[in-house]
Amino acid sequence: MKKIALLTFGFTLLVSTNSFAALVGADNAVATKDDLCQFDFTDERQTFIDLQGTTKGEKWNTVLIGETEGWLRGRDTTVFTNLHNGAKVIEKRKCGIPDKIVRDTTPRLAGFLITTPEYYTEKLNRNFATKGFFIRDLPILTQDPIVKRRMYSYEGQVISQEMLNSIIRDVIVLMRDKNQPVVDVYFPEQDVTDGFIVALVSRAVVDKIVVNGNEYYTEEDIKKFVNVKPGDYIWSDTLSQDLRWINSYPYRSVDVIMKPGSRPRTTDVIFETRDMYPFRVFGGVDNYGAPSTDENQFYAGFSYGNLFGLDHEIIYSFGSSFSNTDFNSHNLQYNIPFDWRHKLGLSASLSSSKPDTNNPLFNVEGQNLILNADYEIPLYDWGLRGFTQSVNFGVDYKRLENDVEFGGTNVFNSEPEIVQGYATYKGSRASSKTNNSVTLTGIVSPGDVLGNNSDEDFDIARVGAKSSYAYGRGQYETSYTSDLAGLTLSGIFRGQYSPDKLLATEQANVAGPGAVRGFASNTVRRDSVLVATAEAASPYTSLIDNFLGTTLRDRVQGFVFLDKGYGRNADETGAQRTIDLDSMGLGTRFGIGRNLNGVVEFGKEIKDEMRDGKDEHLHFRLNAAY
Repeated sequence: MKKIALLTFGFTLLVSTNSFAALVGADNAVATKDDLCQFDFTDERQTFIDLQGTTKGEKWNTVLIGETEGWLRGRDTTVFTNLHNGAKVIEKRKCGIPDKIVRDTTPRLAGFLITTPEYYTEKLNRNFATKGFFIRDLPILTQDPIVKRRMYSYEGQVISQEMLNSIIRDVIVLMRDKNQPVVDVYFPEQDVTDGFIVALVSRAVVDKIVVNGNEYYTEEDIKKFVNVKPGDYIWSDTLSQDLRWINSYPYRSVDVIMKPGSRPRTTDVIFETRDMYPFRVFGGVDNYGAPSTDENQFYAGFSYGNLFGLDHEIIYSFGSSFSNTDFNSHNLQYNIPFDWRHKLGLSASLSSSKPDTNNPLFNVEGQNLILNADYEIPLYDWGLRGFTQSVNFGVDYKRLENDVEFGGTNVFNSEPEIVQGYATYKGSRASSKTNNSVTLTGIVSPGDVLGNNSDEDFDIARVGAKSSYAYGRGQYETSYTSDLAGLTLSGIFRGQYSPDKLLATEQANVAGPGAVRGFASNTVRRDSVLVATAEAASPYTSLIDNFLGTTLRDRVQGFVFLDKGYGRNADETGAQRTIDLDSMGLGTRFGIGRNLNGVVEFGKEIKDEMRDGKDEHLHFRLNAAY
């Protein structure tokens, strides 16, 4: 039998030539239109016609020319159509006695089997019906009704190279959507005369796992976080989760690439690594301090990220106002990652501050102590590309002697203690053009847990405040990068709601960086707050690369913003129970390599219920690390 070959993405499909259009007759001449019997064809699902002669019981098969009109040639005939619901008489015609029959046996897809090479056998193929769609040994496709609907869309189409290539592309995309990115789809040698096709899906397995480029982390330090092993199928969601965990620390950056393995249908998984010695020193300056101390302040510290060879991280920093008398703080943090990919964070902060007033009689210094334990649990990403989510559970302990660092001027006669628990949900999804993230937190304090955790102690710090309370806060951030000059449009919505009176540490900030810019930091705090920010930013560009060489890259971004904030206290009475602030302005973000970054923001007040006499404010921050 004569064969022809169809190339299908590197594989060859062999089919019989009699499964494509051919003319049959004494001299293979095609009858003309005038010689044929004409009829109107009204059902577009028609695939072929049974033409049965009433004389001598002769019978031929033919395919219509066109989809809505056909020409037949034959004896006295009754025309039948092969529909999905059975044969149906649509027209009877008298036709002349033919000397030739036009036969077009081009196969149309009537049945389809998708399976794996391991499952496929010739016997299995012959045992299947010639109609219908079947999936075997591929449960990730079997369980999805979308797959069958997509494959059924090919039913009745002429089997051609174009259609086969389209099927291959569809199956590859469907497998990638099911988190199996490395597959090969091909058609084994088969006879497709009856319109039934078998497609085989070969899923690559891991041959070797390779780590390249690592200097300070050993190959085993990277591999111990990888769940895929040699011989396993490759699942993209598993690899993504592995990468996310490996890259969760700032001392290494890992990408994954795949290439064909040394054996057929295998793949090498290669982790390209850029790492650094896990010790950093850092420092910075800003004017984010509270006006009641000194706005201008600096900080310095260090971090080490691989204690005991277990990726434990310790971070210490010291912060102070420039005068070093109004405010200083010590901050210590210890992070512990667990093999089951949860994290425990422990932190402590001890700060000392006193109000910067002109009254020599008011020179009382106070210390605040804050302790925190936080446990993070990552959640399943539901197979959504670029999506991550997690929950955090934690406990806070705070002992307060004043509220100076939070914008107040109060030194307490007692030392109220805060003991509260919280739960936080974080979710984000990123694509090439969009970023969306949400954070929701609920905080509860039972009250009367420790000696100074009483209503009496809280009432001294703020009249009417109770040690038992509950409140919630949240933030939603969205951004979109347009094709128009790479402009990025973003919006941030921050909010907090509390029906109870809160101490200053628990109130939300309305004014300054991170809230309504153009106002001094930490000058307005309220129990319930809503702050909205709209921003338009240019793409990052380089200004001085030619002077820095290739090792250091500078980046500069300009932006304009519009901020609006509203705050409300739970007090039924009192001065300025509510406050409404609006501002607009511009700024720039900049950086050099991984070692230097900063921001400058200038805000102009539009609406000011503070009446502090200032109409604008410039804020800056500069960070350096090595």
